[in-house]
Amino acid sequence: MPYPFSYFQNLLPFRRAFEQRKLLNWPQLLFTWLFLLALTWIPVSWTSLQRTSYPLEQLVPQAYRVFDQEQLDKLAATGLSFEQGRAQIPQKSAWQIGQDWLVLEDEAPQTQGFSWEFQADYARLLQSNQEVARLTYDRLQTKDLTSPATWTQALDQAWFASNRLVISLFLLTLSLGLLSLNFFLVSLGSAVLLYLVSKSRFNSLQGFQEAFHIILYSLGLPTLVTCLLGLLGLDLPTSVLVQNSLFLLTLALVFYQTQFRDH
Repeated sequence: MPYPFSYFQNLLPFRRAFEQRKLLNWPQLLFTWLFLLALTWIPVSWTSLQRTSYPLEQLVPQAYRVFDQEQLDKLAATGLSFEQGRAQIPQKSAWQIGQDWLVLEDEAPQTQGFSWEFQADYARLLQSNQEVARLTYDRLQTKDLTSPATWTQALDQAWFASNRLVISLFLLTLSLGLLSLNFFLVSLGSAVLLYLVSKSRFNSLQGFQEAFHIILYSLGLPTLVTCLLGLLGLDLPTSVLVQNSLFLLTLALVFYQTQFRDH
């Protein structure tokens, strides 16, 4: 069977990873490596497209510490409301909570803490007088002020909607970078170790190319399974753990069935 179908045909039984270790040439090995890497990217990319919110406190820790029930009641008491993407603010006001400030339609005072500044068309968060987040009111409703959990969830959605492209690209780049680094270390690192094992006279491996063959075959099923689980909702850290664990198990089964020796 021609490549690439021959690759999938030889994923099972596990001993074929060793028996077919001379089947692919270097361009085919490189293409297979890139294909498996791309499979690890698919669930993360899909999750990024489906995302509608992201916790601001993941990037700015304690950003919502000022919004307890007492402060939300004070905000509601000022007459603050949200209609058609704008904030209705009856009068300017500001008050301090520890090192933090809540400010309505005014400029935030100098402080080393957080300042939440609500203007008619937007809100922004300042930390040590530097803007760290800005959002519009399209996703906010007056009823969101009823509880801290509801309010912070609404702020997360509003912040994400206002900065969707930047946040999505940042998270996607970070996730793909971590996945690529893990895949690079696992695949090439394991191939190098297997190549060093090939120096022993107790096995039939000859050279780095054969070692790389075995690693790519051993990564096939774990990567396919992890891709499917990721599309079903498995989170990124668990996906990496599952892939690495299944890969080690597969490689162990290849060794168990062949001892890396021709019979």
